[in-house]
Amino acid sequence: MGVRVCIGKRMAEIEMITVIGAMCKEFRMSHVAQDGEEREEMVKRVLKGSEELNLRPPKFGLKLEKR
Repeated sequence: MGVRVCIGKRMAEIEMITVIGAMCKEFRMSHVAQDGEEREEMVKRVLKGSEELNLRPPKFGLKLEKR
């Protein structure tokens, strides 16, 4: 860690985990298939990542249903 590290970084990480946890508790999440796309094709597309500076998932639709 350097001198210029953000002092709120750890707090922001904890808040992000808390919000994601609350969303998982309140909603059922599922991927949205593109037009004419089979389930196997959708899974392959969603799980495909790209390596740049870090591993980044591709953009995909996410459907939220209240539990």
